[in-house]
Amino acid sequence: MTIEKVELTLSNNRCEDYIRPFVLGRKNWLFADSETCAQVSASIYSIVVSAKANNIDVFEYLKDLFTQLHSLMKSNPEPNLSHLLPWNWKYPVQA
Repeated sequence: MTIEKVELTLSNNRCEDYIRPFVLGRKNWLFADSETCAQVSASIYSIVVSAKANNIDVFEYLKDLFTQLHSLMKSNPEPNLSHLLPWNWKYPVQA
């Protein structure tokens, strides 16, 4: 029987790096012009963080998301958007 040596770091830097954007966002949202503005800002931030958590190129995701949202909203006021969620989204096929 062999025992493997495991080295653990006694640091929470990874956790602090993960929550830092939330803390910065919280401070920025305090100075939003209105409650609606703060809600929209928090929603967009949530979309970006979800995309990052799913290992998606955020720029490509947002570009495709807003393009599809525009066309879907023109054709149907309450479209099914589940395929646009970050965990369901697929990179668009290049023409």
